[in-house]
Amino acid sequence: MGTTSEAPSDLGALLAAFDANRDAYVALMRRVPDADVGFLEPGDDYSVGGIAVHVNYVFDHYLGLLATMRSGDFAECRAEDPPGLAERARARAGMSLTRAEVDAELERTRELHGELRAAIERLGDDRERKAPVFFGAAPEAYPTSALDILGWVSGHYDEHVPQVEALIAESGDGGRLQGNVKG
Repeated sequence: MGTTSEAPSDLGALLAAFDANRDAYVALMRRVPDADVGFLEPGDDYSVGGIAVHVNYVFDHYLGLLATMRSGDFAECRAEDPPGLAERARARAGMSLTRAEVDAELERTRELHGELRAAIERLGDDRERKAPVFFGAAPEAYPTSALDILGWVSGHYDEHVPQVEALIAESGDGGRLQGNVKG
């Protein structure tokens, strides 16, 4: 997790970057040849199309955390998913998805992106307010704001861009990756 600056943010610029990162990620995912969306690189946890499932899980996770922070008035809290959410996402992300399934996941990405964007806009000045959040088994809370969450999710799009670009390049004319799928 990175941090955001302690100086007041330019929300418009942060949201524009968030939107641009989404647009770049979605455009790349749509460029993956249909025959290769189910490809799973040996040793990877996610198929190419499963990256979209993973991205959506990250949104679900952080939208849940933001809701917890808000409902507790930014008091100390723990970042916890509903039971089974991570396990279901991890299992689906490793599956060989069809183009239609990936497109449905990308539509869900658009919806979740909009939910997070709207939630942050609605927070007003509270978007920079920090809550002490325990992540996983960490012994200490990490001061976390809605803007931190925005930055992490925005950066998460960027993390997958080089991965998808490399898979597209490896695919070449399409179909070269399809021999290694897990369904």
